[in-house]
Amino acid sequence: MKSIKNKIKNQISMVKLREASKNIVPIVFATDDNYAPFLVIAIHSMAQHLNKNNTYKVYVLQVNISEKHKEMINKYATDNLTIEFVDITKNLEAISKKLYLRDYYTNAIYYRVFIPNLFPQFNKAIYLDCDIVILDDIAKLYNHKLKDKVIGAIEEDVMAVMPTFGEYAEKMVGVNRYKYFNSGVMVMNLDKLRKNQTEDKFINLLSQFRFIIAPDQDLFNALFKGKVLYIHRGWNKCPLKQNDFDDSTLKLAHYKMALKPWIRKGVLYEEHFWKYAKDTEVYNVMLNMLSKTTDEDYKKDAVSLENLKAQAKKDSYDQNNYYNTLKKHQIALGREIDPFYEVYDFSVPLENMEDEEKCALNISIEEEIKPISV
Repeated sequence: MKSIKNKIKNQISMVKLREASKNIVPIVFATDDNYAPFLVIAIHSMAQHLNKNNTYKVYVLQVNISEKHKEMINKYATDNLTIEFVDITKNLEAISKKLYLRDYYTNAIYYRVFIPNLFPQFNKAIYLDCDIVILDDIAKLYNHKLKDKVIGAIEEDVMAVMPTFGEYAEKMVGVNRYKYFNSGVMVMNLDKLRKNQTEDKFINLLSQFRFIIAPDQDLFNALFKGKVLYIHRGWNKCPLKQNDFDDSTLKLAHYKMALKPWIRKGVLYEEHFWKYAKDTEVYNVMLNMLSKTTDEDYKKDAVSLENLKAQAKKDSYDQNNYYNTLKKHQIALGREIDPFYEVYDFSVPLENMEDEEKCALNISIEEEIKPISV
């Protein structure tokens, strides 16, 4: 009898040991109730590719998601996939007056800035948008070694393919169009982001400049310039046909801008979306959205795109845009200004540059003040 008890005890200990040794993969989504149906599909697709040797911890940053949608999402929880909803109403209140939105964007695009401080128990995490389907084990994305980089991300297809937006990336944001990344899929170095108080740096830029084209994404690109590990495009590919991309390497489809299967037919990679959507409780919702889209809606999308291009062109050549302002202040100071390392006040008149303390409100101990060539 005693030997049987010891055997059972040893088996229980082994199970606990195996559980403890599993790799934990933290995954953070952000949504409001309008986008919750897409999150259902995203999590369902992810759940089909889990590795039993990992523990996947999903956190949903949200404000006022309905109980109905929470129940739909929670159905995908398993022994190695946990789901937790995190209310960030209070976090958002602190910056709500500074937020800028356009078109279909909601405040949810800004939720990701809170991730480092919300999850002090993790040194690394994945952030994912909701308008995606995942075609491989998401742990493979998480396992990229960031080393000294702040994030791992994928180049933004739109900036590379559309010249007007590429020019905007370079002249407004100050980032090479082929290095401008999409912030909808990120592996985040939470330790480094916390150490450098990135939330404060983000809010500082947000309060001084208005980025209209991609409000949060532009800010992240300005903030993380030169600190990005670029990951294979297969981990964040939008439905834009690119001849140099091998579709067999697709691991995550991201339905950005108007390239969404639930509003138009014939979208690249739509077969992946519908494959997973049809097995969820929101399938009929998606079909209904598609059936209600009219030619007039397509015309409005086309007009919106042209208006956005016009805005991008205008912002690119604005002498007081972010990148032009940054360059003016760097020249006046005779050194590089890195918004990731310092909370800088760009409102100080250039004629007062001799008093550097008026501008550099806070410089991290990691920052190396670099002279620049004028």
